[in-house]
Amino acid sequence: MLCRSINPEVAALYRWTLTQPFGPAFEQGDLVVCDSLAPVGYSSTSNGTVAKVKTVALIAGEPGLRALREALIPHPRLDVVAVYTHRMKPRSEGGGEREEYQQYVDCCGAADIPLHSLEWDQASRELPDRLPQGPIDLLFVLSWRRIIPSVAIRRAALGGINVHRGALPEYAGVFPVQRAIEAGETRVAITAHDLAPEIDAGSPLTVGWFDIPPLPPDRSAIHHAEAIKSLLLPFYGPVSRLAVDLRIAAHIRPE
Repeated sequence: MLCRSINPEVAALYRWTLTQPFGPAFEQGDLVVCDSLAPVGYSSTSNGTVAKVKTVALIAGEPGLRALREALIPHPRLDVVAVYTHRMKPRSEGGGEREEYQQYVDCCGAADIPLHSLEWDQASRELPDRLPQGPIDLLFVLSWRRIIPSVAIRRAALGGINVHRGALPEYAGVFPVQRAIEAGETRVAITAHDLAPEIDAGSPLTVGWFDIPPLPPDRSAIHHAEAIKSLLLPFYGPVSRLAVDLRIAAHIRPE
């Protein structure tokens, strides 16, 4: 893994990341850290201690579960105040409860985090009214299949992070891995970027690049994409953790 950054503080943060339990996963790819964030002070409570970042997670699928378990819940600076996920599969996928939903129930229950289900047709329309009452600092989004309304993004004092399974802007939107395979790409990306009302827009925070095996002659791009997506699963936790650190580094001073 290479870390390309001109910011020495970001480079130090990356070196710390490698010491964490998920750190070795980074060594299998190439990480690009963007340097658009500059320290602007930090938040503190009235007694001088560092305030935790109240975070709402809008996540789904196995990638979202990996980020929740490996990046959000263990993060010492985050207070995950609510998790929203999709309980049911869309009709295009056969309907029925998603296989990983019970794992979300168990994970959130163990961490005492409220879990809410918002289905595909509800996600954009109902989200602003379903968000928790009180202050929200950060929205974290991964595998959420609907646009986040501007009014919801504005609720978060530090804005939001979206994690996308594809290079941006080339592979914004749906089926990014499949489209990359069909285009003859030899690597794919997981991109963490600032959350914006437009699909997969916003300034990038960090990009993980990963080499992929070539498309076998006896396999379709659709089936090969599913195999590649499975290979990417171990990287959602590390990329998410580093993206969160980069986002809050401008607002919270390390201890």
